Amino acid sequence: MRHLRLPILVCVLTVLGTASAGADTQKLLQAERTVSCDRIVLRDRSGAEDGFRILLGAVSMPGAQQLAHGSAARADRRWRYFRSAGIAIHAGTASVSVSVPEGWRDRVAISWGGSPAASSLRFARCGSSPAGAWNSYTGGFHLRTRGDCVPLVVTLESASALDRPACA
Repeated sequence: MRHLRLPILVCVLTVLGTASAGADTQKLLQAERTVSCDRIVLRDRSGAEDGFRILLGAVSMPGAQQLAHGSAARADRRWRYFRSAGIAIHAGTASVSVSVPEGWRDRVAISWGGSPAASSLRFARCGSSPAGAWNSYTGGFHLRTRGDCVPLVVTLESASALDRPACA
């Protein structure tokens, strides 16, 4: 099977800060973590409800409507803001990876399914989910400062569609 890497622009409000982290923090952020099937919080019938966008027929990403609310300030010195934005993976889809491109990793991190902030996450294949279901995970974006349009890379083991949503 061929891997398909797709840069996806996900709108998050203004990311302007650029402080660099120590080498240990960078190594932690670069290690890909796996989000297991026991982290699913909801099973939906559709991945396109409430303005979510379906990418490559298998990944439901938040749209402008979900990202329109502000980022919450946090006490964390590295990631001072958090933008809540769920994600859903179509049941039975082969392993999916979502990652932040290298040039953005000092400004934004992702976390879904209770994972710590990371630059890359892999979602395990959840074959025991009902056919046609969309497995939803809570999480979102960890930000240095308030956001802007953040590019993400979505990788599927097999894919036949390419979607390039515009950033609102």
